[in-house]
Amino acid sequence: MKFAIYKYELTKSNQQELFKDGESVWENAQSYLDSLLDVSQLNLYHTKKNGDTAIYPNDILKVRQGVALLHICNLTQVSIWDKYKERREVSKPFCRVIIDRPGVAQMAIERTSAFDGNPDKVRNILQESLHALLAPAGLSIEIRAKMRVKNFWDTVEEQMRKKDERVKRVVFEFPDPDRSEPV
Repeated sequence: MKFAIYKYELTKSNQQELFKDGESVWENAQSYLDSLLDVSQLNLYHTKKNGDTAIYPNDILKVRQGVALLHICNLTQVSIWDKYKERREVSKPFCRVIIDRPGVAQMAIERTSAFDGNPDKVRNILQESLHALLAPAGLSIEIRAKMRVKNFWDTVEEQMRKKDERVKRVVFEFPDPDRSEPV
């Protein structure tokens, strides 16, 4: 099994919070996400470019010590030939997702043929679905691929020599610690 590693960040959204009586979900954002994952299935979907919504069957198999294991299925049509006749059936290939929450905020998404070997497709499904679940509480989620860590000047040299590009500027983006968690 090969996995792609992603980092997720919970942020405050501009939508109205679920609790108005002085109790804010923001102080317990990670716990709120934990409670959302404490079910047997999530409502996972993805809105396609043409406006149609695809629903993805899934199971949350285990949640132990802040780590959740999910199976996410992709519904596909396959052709079965039997006695010289073709019939179409629904196949449910799946990929595994591991969510490591407390203090780590990482996801490991398996690279499988279920999603054309592209874990970003699963990331997009999770981001859209979890964002919809977190929005009523005034939270948002952003899931980004973890990049390889390298010495700054080695990266510059790689850009210049191997890719034959010039480095014109360097930009650093840091999340606002008052609006995101965990840091």
